[in-house]
Amino acid sequence: MGQPYTNSLEALERNYGLGRRVFEVDFAPTCAGQIVLAHDWKNRGRVRPTLNEFRTELSDHGLTGMTLQELVAWLAARPGSKLVTDTKYPDVQLALLSHLEAASSKQFVRDQVVIQVYSEAEIDAPYLRDQAKILTIYKMGRITPEMIGTIAMSSDIIALTIPETFAKKHLAALRKDLTTLPIYVHGSPSRINSLEYQSFLNNLGASGFYHE
Repeated sequence: MGQPYTNSLEALERNYGLGRRVFEVDFAPTCAGQIVLAHDWKNRGRVRPTLNEFRTELSDHGLTGMTLQELVAWLAARPGSKLVTDTKYPDVQLALLSHLEAASSKQFVRDQVVIQVYSEAEIDAPYLRDQAKILTIYKMGRITPEMIGTIAMSSDIIALTIPETFAKKHLAALRKDLTTLPIYVHGSPSRINSLEYQSFLNNLGASGFYHE
């Protein structure tokens, strides 16, 4: 497809066809508060679209925009698939779990959903108790490998996600403390999709990568 960050039906179908079963998906709100699959609204001056505008703008590029409810139906039809959430919008993060449960069931959320969290405080949020969580550090400012190691070893996160720039400097040090915790790396699609670059990061201790 050659288009990163589309969060479209076509992107899901293509990656499912390639044998992938874990899907990190971005969520953003429309102007009416519906949760849709989108990275952000920077391309429209940060103005939130209507649902119809969202669908039309993707359709103009030959892609199918999806709502949260449509994604749940897609995942439910593919047992064994897992969703990893991501959002740039605090209002979506707070509503995401309840919307997922309303669109499916608590059992579905427990079995097929991993909530990505962005701070130490969020790991311990009461509404996420007993929910599978991945900590991603890109919103945590100046944080050291020692700080991350302490957080990871004292919490119930199931994995850690770090930016490629942080990985190149600190992944080897992280691996000395976090010997068994999965550590995933995300970054620019032009680099992170390179097998040679992935091999370099694997040698530092990466468990896997967020592809676009």
